Amino acid sequence: MACPKCGSENITYQREQTGNIGAGTNKVVIQEAKKSKGCLYWFFIGWWWKPIYWLYWGLWKSLLFGGKNRGGLNVHASKTLNVTMAICQDCGYSWKVK
Repeated sequence: MACPKCGSENITYQREQTGNIGAGTNKVVIQEAKKSKGCLYWFFIGWWWKPIYWLYWGLWKSLLFGGKNRGGLNVHASKTLNVTMAICQDCGYSWKVK
């Protein structure tokens, strides 16, 4: 590649940060997924306890306070926008490399 101003081939390349998008906390939060119940629980207790619990407490809780995240991997990160610049070492002219 040659300099568009002087035609020299003595060029260096440099990455420059142009902006940020996102929260900027750069942290990863890992929440444990909700444990499931076994076969014996559902056979003896769960078939009657879950509907009663849901009618008396779970329905009102979900209506008043909303749903809850069940776990998994949540990433709170930001994205950095970069651009590559070329700089002529002879005349000092700089331009974006596409």
